[in-house]
Amino acid sequence: MRDVIVVGCGIVGSTIALALQQQKRDVLILDDENALAGTPPSGGHAKPSWFSGMKKSEYEPALEMLSNTHGMSEESFIIKPSAGLACTTVFRVDTDKIRSHVAKITTIAHVDEITELETKHPCVTYNGEKERCRLLIIATGIWCRDLLPQEFPNNSLVAKQGVSFRFPGKLKKPFIKPWAPYKQIVAHQQGENEIWVGDGTAIYPENWPETRNQVCQSRCRAALGLKAMPLRSIVGLRPYHAAKPCYVNKIGSSVWVATGAGKLGTVAGGYAAVEIVRATS
Repeated sequence: MRDVIVVGCGIVGSTIALALQQQKRDVLILDDENALAGTPPSGGHAKPSWFSGMKKSEYEPALEMLSNTHGMSEESFIIKPSAGLACTTVFRVDTDKIRSHVAKITTIAHVDEITELETKHPCVTYNGEKERCRLLIIATGIWCRDLLPQEFPNNSLVAKQGVSFRFPGKLKKPFIKPWAPYKQIVAHQQGENEIWVGDGTAIYPENWPETRNQVCQSRCRAALGLKAMPLRSIVGLRPYHAAKPCYVNKIGSSVWVATGAGKLGTVAGGYAAVEIVRATS
């Protein structure tokens, strides 16, 4: 019998898995590499004003957890337009490295069914096999509602679609540039020769026309002052929970669900891990 199974390898699932592994627990991650997963297009940012709704006693341990599991950088981002006179601190996890951090404990698999949730040893069916565990974590973003429909009635968990871009080149200084109320273009250096940039667009997938990518791309290119086309665009679905920005809940005696990061983004991974580790230690 497996000690811990974590379903989902995004920022939330991977952080929880690494935190439990650091407690010397036997952890298996199952991930189906969904093309619309929410973590790959994210910038891995944790900017204090973005989680201002959290208590200090919540976000400080969350940031420490992220630092202990994935590592975090602390960078000064210019706020435009201010000619470099206004800056803000942004913490960042390198999302390109998340999968490598958990590669040794991850199996690529589609989870077909989760049963016996109310027992001490829930059962997970994947790749045609069944496996029981002592602790089960469901952290599959918007797809939590497919595995646990009873947990999310009345559309309490919804998806919003967003896109980010990778451009060739080097950025002089990472920046944040508001372009509409509650909308910001954010750009940073990703590795030596790539620039990550996103414009904060997050709308319901059914309202995302084919032209939306081009609109977002043009806005980001203009902010960067680049004529070059992006190396690639990465589209993903962010989970938003109606009641809680980060939804962490225990089901039965041995099952937890963690999703709904929404605007909290990266810091939600640390928050969920702290909550679950505290409760299961």
